[in-house]
Amino acid sequence: MVTFIKSLPQPLKALYVLAFAIFGAGFVTTVVQIITADGTGGVFPLWFAAMGAVIVLIGICLATDLNSSARATSEAAGDYRPMGMESSRPFAPSPGFVRLIGGFFMVAGAAFIFVTFTEFR
Repeated sequence: MVTFIKSLPQPLKALYVLAFAIFGAGFVTTVVQIITADGTGGVFPLWFAAMGAVIVLIGICLATDLNSSARATSEAAGDYRPMGMESSRPFAPSPGFVRLIGGFFMVAGAAFIFVTFTEFR
């Protein structure tokens, strides 16, 4: 995974690192809050919305092919061998497919944000 992220162009690389950082910090703070408090309110809505915003930004980078991010992602996916063998290949490593996934990321991130503002009060 580290090799994959290193091969990406800069805005996408920073967003992936930010997504992992937000998820890790949010997960830890939510677990600590559940253990130490009554479990109501807290930080979960905050990091859920932040994660949605980062997912939307990743989707925009991929869908618009910002700094060739869709091309770089498809090349990195094409070079990745999940089973460690030359015969194993990833599914459809093409820039068009990656741009489509970017569109799905934008929709999913928007859903995260929508749920945060409608369900957590």
